[in-house]
Amino acid sequence: MLSFVDWKISYKIQSIVATIVVITMIGSAVAFSNVKNLGYEIQGIAERDMPLVAALTEIEINQLEQAISFEKILRLSGHGKGTAQDLKAVEANFTKYGTMIAKEVDAVRELIAKSLKADHLSALEKDELTRALAQVEIISKEHKIYDHTVQKAIEQINAGAEEQELTGIISTIEHEQEKLITEITGLLTEIDRFTAKALLTAEHDEIAVERTLMISALLTLVLGVGIGTLIGRSISRPVQGMTEAMKTLSEGNANVDVPAQGRKDEVGEMALSVQVFKDNLIKNQEMAKQAEADQAERDRRVKLRDQITAAFDNDVTSMLKSVNVSTQSMDETAQSMSAIAEQSLQQSSAVAAASEEASVNVQTVASASEELAASITEISRQVSQSTTIAGTAVVEVENTNSKIQGLAEAANKIGEVVAMITDIADQTNLLALNATIEAARAGDAGKGFAVVASEVKNLANQTAKATEEISLQISGVQGATQEAVTAIGSIGGTINELNEISSAIAAAVEEQGAATQEIARNVEQAAQGTADVSSNIEGVRQAAGETGTASTKVLEVSRELGEESETLSKQVEKFLNDIKQA
Repeated sequence: MLSFVDWKISYKIQSIVATIVVITMIGSAVAFSNVKNLGYEIQGIAERDMPLVAALTEIEINQLEQAISFEKILRLSGHGKGTAQDLKAVEANFTKYGTMIAKEVDAVRELIAKSLKADHLSALEKDELTRALAQVEIISKEHKIYDHTVQKAIEQINAGAEEQELTGIISTIEHEQEKLITEITGLLTEIDRFTAKALLTAEHDEIAVERTLMISALLTLVLGVGIGTLIGRSISRPVQGMTEAMKTLSEGNANVDVPAQGRKDEVGEMALSVQVFKDNLIKNQEMAKQAEADQAERDRRVKLRDQITAAFDNDVTSMLKSVNVSTQSMDETAQSMSAIAEQSLQQSSAVAAASEEASVNVQTVASASEELAASITEISRQVSQSTTIAGTAVVEVENTNSKIQGLAEAANKIGEVVAMITDIADQTNLLALNATIEAARAGDAGKGFAVVASEVKNLANQTAKATEEISLQISGVQGATQEAVTAIGSIGGTINELNEISSAIAAAVEEQGAATQEIARNVEQAAQGTADVSSNIEGVRQAAGETGTASTKVLEVSRELGEESETLSKQVEKFLNDIKQA
């Protein structure tokens, strides 16, 4: 629910008017009620109490007139002081006053009965009027008794009764008259009390009306002034605060609080408008700061762009120089690879020749082994010629040993050649790795050179694998050769034993047969090894040829890379010029 401060100004003004109207209406209603009661009371006094007093007064006066008339009747009837006509006249007056009293009593009865029918009577007033009506009935009854007694006395007087005879009835009449006068006086007193009470109530109601009107006027004045002051302050103070805030904001200072923003009336709406003005001022100030920051950022970027361009120029120039140097180095490396490949081809040809020679030597060893076997067989048949054959065998063994030693030396030379080929393959692999690194530095321009370098590296790896296999085969040949040397030594020992121990020829022949078979088997393996060496050397020769071809390609790619590097240098120079002019 909205508080009074949040009400619209029009509602506040209307609330003042409504409050004044309500207070006025309440005061008017109370005053109207009091005036109405006052009117009823005045009306009751004027239309009921005063007529009742007047009627009862008339009744009392008429009753006194009747008493006077009865006194006159008594005086006129005594001692013959009055004539019959005078007496008749007085009797007529008595009757007339009696009739008038009866009419007045009826009028009083009718007036009280009419008053009892009024709606505005209180219970107390109704009770008082009811008692008054009962007293009127008593008065009417007493008056009738009084009239009847007086008429009876008049009849006795007219009948010539003596004064002494009338003493009793006169005493009764006097008593009834006093009683009647007392009732009338009592009723008059009661009516006077009613009237006085009504007058007092009317006076109180009049005072209440005046008091109500004064209180109503005072409340209207106080509330009007109070609410007006409250409304004025609730409007003037925030407006004054907003005026100060607007003045501060107009000076460009946004460090000010806008008052009355939480209010829901027109002042709150004005405060919201001032707050919007403040927010816009802050936003404009922030936009100005942002514009300054953006300009500073643009200046920084221009400066940074110049720095980056200069650094890029230096880096690219240095890189292009490095590429040129690498290209020259690659060219030299390619030429070196070509020379190494040619040398590898020559060495592989030499290795092939040596391998052929080793193969011939192995065949010779095989033939010698066959001859040795034949000799041993002949020994078993020709024991008598053992010495001669043994000598021949010794000679053959020495020859064989010499050939086996030559085979061992050839195998060692092949091993050296294989080691040299391995070194060449490692160097080729290293050169291919350097070429790959230089191609990576060259970027897209060195992709073709990278492919060639990769092929050279693959060929170098294949060469390394081939030489490794040759090394294994050479190791086998060397092992077989060593075994052959050992076997030949055993043969020599055996032949010497044949010269010394003839009795053990059979056993020696058997041992020589086994040794000869082992020699033949080893010689066969040596022959197979030399054949493998020849085949592998042919592969090495082919690889050396491919290496030469690859080195030629590397040389071509190196030259192309140099040309691309020069083109790249021109493009970079053009790009930097465009950037500087932008």
